[in-house]
Amino acid sequence: MGPNTHVSASFSKAIDANSLAGDSLEVLCNGQAIAGTVSASGSTVFFSPSGALADGNSCTGTFKSGSALDGSPLAGELTFTVDPAPSYQWHFTEPKLAYQSPAGLVHAHDVGYWDGVLLIALSRGSEIYLAASSDGGATFSVVQAERVGSGTVADADVTYANGRAHIAWRFLPFNTANSEIYYAHSASTLDTLSTPQVVSFEYDDMAAMDPRVATGSDATVQVTWMERCGDGCYPSLIGVHMASFINNGNLMTSKTQITNEIAEDPIALWLNGSLLMTWISHEEVSPYDYSNVLRNHTANSLIGERSVSKEQIDPTRAFLKTGASTAVLHWKERQEENNAAYYVVRYDAATGALSEPQQISYVPRDAYRFHVTRMDASTDGTLAWVTALAPKSTGFIVPVQRTLRRSTDGGVSFTSATELPFMLPYAPLEQSSDEIIPRVAAAEGGEVFVIWTRKSGDTWALQSSKGALAPSCSK
Repeated sequence: MGPNTHVSASFSKAIDANSLAGDSLEVLCNGQAIAGTVSASGSTVFFSPSGALADGNSCTGTFKSGSALDGSPLAGELTFTVDPAPSYQWHFTEPKLAYQSPAGLVHAHDVGYWDGVLLIALSRGSEIYLAASSDGGATFSVVQAERVGSGTVADADVTYANGRAHIAWRFLPFNTANSEIYYAHSASTLDTLSTPQVVSFEYDDMAAMDPRVATGSDATVQVTWMERCGDGCYPSLIGVHMASFINNGNLMTSKTQITNEIAEDPIALWLNGSLLMTWISHEEVSPYDYSNVLRNHTANSLIGERSVSKEQIDPTRAFLKTGASTAVLHWKERQEENNAAYYVVRYDAATGALSEPQQISYVPRDAYRFHVTRMDASTDGTLAWVTALAPKSTGFIVPVQRTLRRSTDGGVSFTSATELPFMLPYAPLEQSSDEIIPRVAAAEGGEVFVIWTRKSGDTWALQSSKGALAPSCSK
């Protein structure tokens, strides 16, 4: 194993993560104790060293405590040698033009890569577009959905299944605090979009937001969103809702209210034959009591819930499939004194095991003016994680460091950060967030696509670059 990877041990039974502590696994390298944390996912125990292990060390790991879900104790000894760290380097293609705005700001709301197709949901004012590339991001075709009125597209989500793209978006009509959720799907040729269909409740007093779209293996489509008070309110409609479609999105069969509570950012995901849902819930009595909720909608059962003691600021929460029966939930929390931490939890649908939250990054408040991350997973389970950090500074033009990391073990460990090329090393805070923090799509074989906007004069361009991780050569 390399010095920056984590140690894992697999058992024949599912592990009780609550039975593990920092001293459950004693690790010695050349006779020296190694500090670290112990966690579990499914039937695998992970040891995360507090720092990099030295090359050439011979190490042993001995279980001192911990048990399987059936109560049987963990036992056994691990032996491993720390190999020299391989030298890898990201290689990126020259930026390609995905879309050129004739006038006005363009937003890339969501990107993804499925079955050799790269998709981008983007908008310009009241117009929603789908950009598609089937040649690795070299060229793009762009199709516009039928305009639904005068207003602004505020958010969008896209996915792909059975040869068709599915897109859901939030539309804010002018002169009102209310908003609606629309859905459309493409033809198999990706060159046309169906007539947009309203899936939210068309009441003047409600504001629908946070649209997400999921697809099942049986040509079903689920659109989830949140209803909140707009200019007025229908209290009974507040909460998470879902519209279900069959026949690849051609026929809506039902609308379901999932929960009647103040909630946001609902995400649905099909995993191992079950429709899983997650959302952020918080109590009406205080805007600072938040929790991450994870439920099995098919079985109508709670999988897990994590309370957050301070306000949760999480515009880039992600629920990602990393295997046939495994998924990762990623989020950001504001902690004491407004410091921020980023977490992942892993869920194994086959065993029902939910790991303890693992902190993958920590950002002190005093160090940065802002910090944002985005994460995506490929169909073969590789995670791509981009981060944008701006140090403390004055004025509207700020320096921005944008980095990329990759994980092949469900977020247990990541490669070291690599700075992304091509993007400007600074950004105006009042401009598009896509210029500050790029979108990322993970592809099979370790490739990634990075999407960002670039302003030139009075026009905006949406650009794309493909990156691959390969061994670096030295002479």
